[in-house]
Amino acid sequence: MSELPKQEANVLRGHEGAVLATRFNGDGNYCLSCGKDRTIRLWNPHRGIHIKTYKGHGREVRDVHVTPDNSKLCSCGGDRQVYYWDVASGRVIRKFRGHDSEVNAVKFNEYSSVVVSAGYDRSVRAWDCRSHSTEPIQIIDTFLDSVMSICLTKHEILAGCVDGTVRTFDIRIGREISDDLGHPVNCISLSNDGNCVLASCLDSTMRLLDRTTGELLQEYKGHTCKSFKMDCCLTNDDAHITGGSEDGFIYFWDLVDASVVSSFRAHSSVVWLHMAGNKCELSPKGQLYGNIFCRQHDSGLEKMSSTKYKINFALELPESEECCSPGNAALTVFSLQGCSVNRKEANKYKNTAKDSLEFRVQSPKSQQTKSAWNFDETMSSQTRNAADRLFLM
Repeated sequence: MSELPKQEANVLRGHEGAVLATRFNGDGNYCLSCGKDRTIRLWNPHRGIHIKTYKGHGREVRDVHVTPDNSKLCSCGGDRQVYYWDVASGRVIRKFRGHDSEVNAVKFNEYSSVVVSAGYDRSVRAWDCRSHSTEPIQIIDTFLDSVMSICLTKHEILAGCVDGTVRTFDIRIGREISDDLGHPVNCISLSNDGNCVLASCLDSTMRLLDRTTGELLQEYKGHTCKSFKMDCCLTNDDAHITGGSEDGFIYFWDLVDASVVSSFRAHSSVVWLHMAGNKCELSPKGQLYGNIFCRQHDSGLEKMSSTKYKINFALELPESEECCSPGNAALTVFSLQGCSVNRKEANKYKNTAKDSLEFRVQSPKSQQTKSAWNFDETMSSQTRNAADRLFLM
């Protein structure tokens, strides 16, 4: 198992309110932070340098994501809009409007041509970055509660919802599959091989599902997750599960037997977990405000320093042994060492490339719980292409 964060390495200060998320770029040389001061900030976490501030949001910024080539970023938050930015100039290229409430999560697709967002309005929406339209090209609104987390593959959108489901939407054939976990889902994360999805639920349990069959493979317990969003992820080698806890601890479980192989107190209160690409992100949220601390390797585990500032998130740098934790006014970088599932059929979801078209159900060929959904036979090729282009560009 990888060694854990042990000693501070750097403190990044600048935010004037709680830091709600941090994200590293693809090579881990830079990170973006966003928070309640309505700004996004670009940092060199290794040198402790603040590079640029992006302003434009009308309320708190809840999530941010950068393209692989570092040229564009997208963000979302309490102002119900998704922002599409030019990184170099700091200019807002476009504002995507359509969500009826706060937007919780945002991601680029593989080719950075589409932004997908998830919101409190019980919907997931997709936006075309290449066109001049500010309207969504896809709306998925079959959820019964707030959508908290999304993951994207080449042809699919996965979403975790407070209604207790993990839903998979195949954009190519218009199929929706829903795995009912019976408890509110506040985070989902894909394994690095793409075969499994990990879901954090508000019953203090993380569940590992087979993506193909929906089979519950394992449950991970021992942490506390009843009131806060507690994110989760797999380690880079898919050997361990990592998760935060409301008691301030970070936990590591063995993937196969679900035993707790390590835990340590990172902060005085709630610790969250996040994913940066395929990397683990350690995300504390507690009664600490404003600082991000960097920890380097030492001979043993030690309690992280406490300040008067609140810590909300943290994450690991890709291809490195470091993680970053945001707080109210600064970021902390850490060095790193070392039940059955009810699989339900969906009824519809909408494509707005042309007048909010709906998919129609095909008769099931067997007693399997999956159902196939296809476009209407009369759909024009132009409209079909507009729907398919989400992940086929």
